[in-house]
Amino acid sequence: MKKLMVYLIVFTMTASLSCENEQEISASSVPEPVMNAFKAKYPAITPDKWVKEKEKGKVIYEAKFTRDNKKGEAEFDESGNFIEED
Repeated sequence: MKKLMVYLIVFTMTASLSCENEQEISASSVPEPVMNAFKAKYPAITPDKWVKEKEKGKVIYEAKFTRDNKKGEAEFDESGNFIEED
């Protein structure tokens, strides 16, 4: 029981710290290189929202969008380099 409480506390702390890292931002706050890279990769898609977060000391911009009735996410660094799509 004691181990379960410790695991629960560690999980809760980790989850809360990772959430503090994310900040929803407006499209006008997205750097131009990031916006241009998104438009070049996804010309027919308008993001539903943008999130700015810090991962491993680097600022990442995440576009959340819908394509073919499916939710998607694309991540770019500050220079507009594509990182990954979920």
